[in-house]
Amino acid sequence: YNIEQKTFTDNASEFSISPSGDWISFIIEGEIFVKHNDPSKTRSIKVTDHPYRDQDVTFLNDSTLLFASDRNGQYDLFTIQPSQDETDHLFESLQFETKRLTNTEQAERNPVISPDGKKVAFNRGRGGLVVAQISGRDTLGEETTLMDNGWATASNVAWSPDNEWLAYSKPDLNFN
Repeated sequence: YNIEQKTFTDNASEFSISPSGDWISFIIEGEIFVKHNDPSKTRSIKVTDHPYRDQDVTFLNDSTLLFASDRNGQYDLFTIQPSQDETDHLFESLQFETKRLTNTEQAERNPVISPDGKKVAFNRGRGGLVVAQISGRDTLGEETTLMDNGWATASNVAWSPDNEWLAYSKPDLNFN
């Protein structure tokens, strides 16, 4: 076996905190890592290992991550969770199950989970904004298209605390 150990102390491109606050996920060089949200515990584990780019990581719940990846030629949404029956924690698992959630001709990116964990808003293609129901740990249900197309993508998407409203920013043609 060729085992290589690397230590990273910076260059995380993004991060996400689990709903309980116990875990942190972060991305370095397109790979997803998970660690305890405790500065005294420095060990992290790598939950993906492939040549593709994973981005936009967020926790669906404490044991499932939702993210975008280009592993099928364009960005689609995926989940990753422990595949071992003995544990529900990503950090304690030795094996992981990745499931593709979207499979359209357009790219899906920037998932934002509602505060109650029952919906996800994400960008689709160029200018589309979609809200999908979350069914279980790894399935998307009914979709509602809020914006179909446009020349700019909605950014800084945020849910209201009551899960009823979305706020976002989008430049107009005058770049205001």
